[in-house]
Amino acid sequence: MYKVYSTRQPVQSAYLIAKDPVYVSFLDESPKQIKAKNAIVGTVEYFLRDHFLKGDKRLFNLFAEDGESVKIIPFDVFEEMILEYDFGYNTNIFLARALELSNQFYTSKVDNLSKGANDYKRRAEVFARFVSEIEKLSKTLKLSEMVPFIEKHKATQIFEDGDILNADSDFLRVQLENKVTKFIHRYEKDKFVFEQNDKAYCMYILLKGRVSVIIDGEDVATIDQPGEAFGEMSLFLDGKRTATIHTEEPTDLYVIEKETIRSCHADHPHLFRAIASTLAHRLGDNYLRLSKIEEEFLLKELSNDYQTKGKAELQELVQDFNLLKGEVNVLYLEKIWQKYSHRFTRLGIN
Repeated sequence: MYKVYSTRQPVQSAYLIAKDPVYVSFLDESPKQIKAKNAIVGTVEYFLRDHFLKGDKRLFNLFAEDGESVKIIPFDVFEEMILEYDFGYNTNIFLARALELSNQFYTSKVDNLSKGANDYKRRAEVFARFVSEIEKLSKTLKLSEMVPFIEKHKATQIFEDGDILNADSDFLRVQLENKVTKFIHRYEKDKFVFEQNDKAYCMYILLKGRVSVIIDGEDVATIDQPGEAFGEMSLFLDGKRTATIHTEEPTDLYVIEKETIRSCHADHPHLFRAIASTLAHRLGDNYLRLSKIEEEFLLKELSNDYQTKGKAELQELVQDFNLLKGEVNVLYLEKIWQKYSHRFTRLGIN
């Protein structure tokens, strides 16, 4: 195989792969095949220039069958090519399949953790999500009384670990360039757009309304900003829904199916670039999670530290939160507690 680039190599350009397949490998993984003919690769790091990772070093190894099929593409030329239908579509096929492989690789790493390490992982994830949700509420309502609570718990190691493991870029945002007059689906309040494990075949862009994202029965996020999108992977992969989408109020969605994607692209030519940027950021998030698992958890999993690590911090977090509720009489705090209380209970925290 011909090596196009290696992990940690400086980023200088993108590449057009005329023939498939290509092969990618993450960390110590053996190369995995991706079919992506006439795709522009090497763009992940380019999109990560505004990310924590900075995008100056390659995140994974990439190989091609034949060096003659690889053409160097300067990034300014890539910006023009990604707007073309064929190059844009094929590039997103590559990114979607690379993201799918990185998801599978991360899952395999987590499955190999010891019970103690896995327990700490869950404690850290809940800790960080809870503190982040309080911080978001504080900024929204401009409540300075919450700042000491937030600063105290964000300064802990368990928050730092959980924040990396929870690394999750914002939802895809699509700036629709022309007025949407077709492919609009209207949903009443309290309706399911789709459910977890349903067959996936289209993506959705929010025009107005509000929906909740539910995974394994738990409400994990809300989509309420016009232009926010979900389900984009289904345009490039044949898979199942990884979450349930439920309307919280009457909602209008712009629906893009595989059969209508060419027509939608004609109306909104920057669509593929927006999707590519989002998929690249999710690959970056996975790189951070994989690095944390590889460098911290797997190296220390034989240690007894993980049996109790984070329990005291989690208990103190709940105690401080109860004090905060007494000081700041905000209904939303009680709603957050109702959302998380059963998770703390499952982690052995009362």
